[in-house]
Amino acid sequence: MSGRDVFADVSAIDGREVTYQVPALLCPGMTLVVVPPLLIANIKVKNPPLGRKSMGLSGLMELTEQQRILGELVKESSECKLLYVTAGTITKLSVPRSRVGEGCRYHLTGVQPLQRKSSLLPISRCLQVAKEYCEQLGVEPCIKLFEQFKSYEGLYFFLGSYLSSSEDPDIHFKYIEAAAKTGQIKEVERVTRESNFYDPEKTKNFLMEAKLPDARPLINVCDRFGFVPDLTHYLYTNNMLRYIEGYVQKVNPGNAPLVVGQLLDDECPEDFIKGLILSVRSLLPVEPLVDECEKRNRLRLLAQFLEHLVSEGSQDVHVHNALGKIIIDSNNNPEHFLTTNPYYDSRVVGKYCEKRDPTLAVVAYRRGQCDDELINVTNKNSLFKLQARLQEWFQ
Repeated sequence: MSGRDVFADVSAIDGREVTYQVPALLCPGMTLVVVPPLLIANIKVKNPPLGRKSMGLSGLMELTEQQRILGELVKESSECKLLYVTAGTITKLSVPRSRVGEGCRYHLTGVQPLQRKSSLLPISRCLQVAKEYCEQLGVEPCIKLFEQFKSYEGLYFFLGSYLSSSEDPDIHFKYIEAAAKTGQIKEVERVTRESNFYDPEKTKNFLMEAKLPDARPLINVCDRFGFVPDLTHYLYTNNMLRYIEGYVQKVNPGNAPLVVGQLLDDECPEDFIKGLILSVRSLLPVEPLVDECEKRNRLRLLAQFLEHLVSEGSQDVHVHNALGKIIIDSNNNPEHFLTTNPYYDSRVVGKYCEKRDPTLAVVAYRRGQCDDELINVTNKNSLFKLQARLQEWFQ
């Protein structure tokens, strides 16, 4: 802004002095200063530029008088450089583009401080002004206005009118942010669930920092955009276990393996993890669950879960592979399992046996008629007598 900022000192209702810094350029060199009504005659301007004439536009004036003053102000020949207006008239200030001097810029600075420091301008007035000048200013300057004075309520209502028609990630994120900071949790939950335009990483980080009492918005973001381990770690470390249960049982049982893996990394008690798994046992994808536990050397955690599935008649190869691996690790009569169970994959279980007990690998490979694997494992482990016996069996 060209020229100098204007500071207006006015007396507050409780007797204290309040300073407003409210520049708003209507035409080249002109500054708009907003003050409370009835005090327009008592304004004391600090260090006003020399030679600047001023006029006042009060809410106590007739509308025709206000329009006459505005008509004088937009003339290029106008000598008035300072315009004082009251809170009650600021929403009436609307100068057509064709009548604004060249180089004119609009500034709404001061609308929100007026609302905050004086009850004379409710939030609805601030929103009305912001929307009225949004076409000239653009949405971003209006957003910065509300943010500058931490008016998240104003920002929430302002952006709410643009959200459905906007694909701007920043608008969607700032709406979520404003809704969260004003306690509009249901709206945060709705937008995080429905919007396709907010930045997932940025939104996830904000919600984690905000620590909302309701974790559903964060669950929406993390479930939709693949942040399940981050979600699980956040919920566990913040003692929000019921949300972990709700997510696995009601939202997405298919992601339970990722949840279990992260809980193991966080050293969550086994009893909680076992209970979580058993609560959704028939809905769990077994193969990724086994993978998550196996790569952490925690397969035994799944023993009760797998036995439940077998007792219910499961013939899933992944169930029987995992159960076989647990039996082999526990050395609980593994040969009986390997020779009598018809459902496990001989190559998968045989390979698992190779590093633990090559003779068990031979049993598994023989059961599945895996000739190449039999030759390789007996050669690699110098099991030549066993190899000769196998040749006799195959003849």
